[in-house]
Amino acid sequence: MYKSHPNLAHSSAKYIRQLMKSLIDEDFLAVIEGTIEPGQTLIASDSVDELLMTGGAATFDRIVWGNDPNAKQSGQPLVTKPFEAELGAVSPWVLVPGQWSDADLKHHAEYLVSCKMMNSGAICASPQVVVYDEQWPQIDKFQQLVEKALADFPELPVFYGGSCQRATSIASDTKGKVSWPKGKPVGDRNEKGERAAVRPGIVKDVKDPNATVLNTEVFAPLLSFISVKSDTGAADTFLPAAVKLCNEHCFGSLSMSIMIDGATQKQYATELDNAIDALKWGSIGINTWGGSLVFHASSRWGAYPGLHSIKDVQSGLGEIGNCRLYDHAAKSVAWEPFNHPGHFEIPSEKKKALLYRLAWFGCRPGYWRLMGVLSRSEEHTSELQYTG
Repeated sequence: MYKSHPNLAHSSAKYIRQLMKSLIDEDFLAVIEGTIEPGQTLIASDSVDELLMTGGAATFDRIVWGNDPNAKQSGQPLVTKPFEAELGAVSPWVLVPGQWSDADLKHHAEYLVSCKMMNSGAICASPQVVVYDEQWPQIDKFQQLVEKALADFPELPVFYGGSCQRATSIASDTKGKVSWPKGKPVGDRNEKGERAAVRPGIVKDVKDPNATVLNTEVFAPLLSFISVKSDTGAADTFLPAAVKLCNEHCFGSLSMSIMIDGATQKQYATELDNAIDALKWGSIGINTWGGSLVFHASSRWGAYPGLHSIKDVQSGLGEIGNCRLYDHAAKSVAWEPFNHPGHFEIPSEKKKALLYRLAWFGCRPGYWRLMGVLSRSEEHTSELQYTG
């Protein structure tokens, strides 16, 4: 039985019915929609043996512990069935100090922003905290490029209710320099009652490792920058400091990303391997968005095993994926070149046209649709050259 989130009733539920039609027709699967009541009925039903949810820790707590603030202390959960959960995190995006060219800085600023703005920032693996070395001389330039990319990004509607208020509240609670490249958020709805355009924000110069933005998943388009101190200003001492921040101060353990240029990666290969070993995060992307691992069926996706509990669930319990059935898998790691041509970019009109044609070809393959994709690909090729 699959119950969709109310926001996804007209998207995921619709397409799951199409994709899983054969299972539905044979009574192996049912798809329902609705708000709280259908979910409560399913959870309480004797016909349901196990539960799995995606969402946030607060929703999990309401299901398991109810609305009584003292319920956790009593140790008597309302739900005793096996319950796995894939929940969000304060996802770190680590910039390893090195000598980056202007093209590198622009490429990675746009890649970071493209990942952040996916679904208007409302996804469980959305990058939230950018971690850098306080001695890295290129951080000011990088932040300027991130602000420009956010300002230039096409307008997107608010996806998740309350995201504007949550972003402004967390930004104001976090001591740092706050800026809103498209203007300060004013609400989820405009004067016509339609979904408003999101207003992404940046909090720079965060100093406190216990700041709100590190212990609260924002689920909105807000990026924060926090520096760590290292003895040398290079990867050998920066990486252990970054690992400590990510493991001890960032809420959750679902996914994270590390950006490191080729020369630095070669020079500090052992230090990078040690950092990966020490990180208690379920999915780690090296020069790629950590959230992309959810698309790989053979990778393990979920919180770092054994780190969370029913009383402190954070990024969840259990896992999905791991279709090769590796025993005792703790984390998945994906590697890509520093400037990979497949990195997400700020979409131009040409790029959007290509993506639409690719989507149509994927849904309904055919000769003429393939020709349409190839014709757009030729027009688009010149725009990809600088990322090679």
